[in-house]
Amino acid sequence: MTVIASGQAVHVVLFPMMRGEMTVEAQHLTELGNQARNADGMPDASKLSAADWARVWRSADRLSRAASDLASPAQIDVVGSQARIETDGSAWASPANEIKRYIDRDRGGFADRARDLGHIAEQFKRAANTHDAGLLGESAARLDEVCEACHLRFWYPDPKPVE
Repeated sequence: MTVIASGQAVHVVLFPMMRGEMTVEAQHLTELGNQARNADGMPDASKLSAADWARVWRSADRLSRAASDLASPAQIDVVGSQARIETDGSAWASPANEIKRYIDRDRGGFADRARDLGHIAEQFKRAANTHDAGLLGESAARLDEVCEACHLRFWYPDPKPVE
């Protein structure tokens, strides 16, 4: 995670955090949520081992900590010392300077989306603690919605230029 602490201030470098730890943990949680289903697609806790449930908790905890950093009154940079956002060649994201302006223009909304992510992470932890495959599946579905809501608002191109 790219969080630089100095005293009480936190400096978050968003893109490496998202492309690294947050994406990896979200993928683990989604995969484990899908794995915890029987042949009929119904939630089935027996499909996960004790190690799998522990992995759910660890991934959720990491996602929760990242969400907390994003919701804090941190200084947020999109790419840090990177000159640009590295993508797979598609034009799916706004330039870093525009993303920064979207976030700066609505820090409260950005913090709200981060808190939504934190709430989902806590749901995953509850599912792991109780081995609740139904809650795990619901959390995995909701995780995708929460991520997409933030991405649509702060990451993807806006039809209008940022002022």
